Amino acid sequence: MDETGLISALQQHQADSMNQLIELEGDFIHQLVMHNLPSQYERGYLEDVENRCYYQIWTHIEAYDATRGEFRPWAICRRLQPSKGL
Repeated sequence: MDETGLISALQQHQADSMNQLIELEGDFIHQLVMHNLPSQYERGYLEDVENRCYYQIWTHIEAYDATRGEFRPWAICRRLQPSKGL
């Protein structure tokens, strides 16, 4: 699945689209989260933080606008910002 197909599938909340997102961007998200969790203690929450990133993408995909920029920066930069309650 290419990026355009992935975005469309995510916007339609197709069940397999999350697996496709993880396959396409999972390594990058993992490395980015690892970089932002410098201590061993913080890295104990690695999987939780990654899952929150995917959840944020899933629940806010309708806000993505291809005319305003590429998907990866939108997905990564905005979804990794701290939010209340984390």
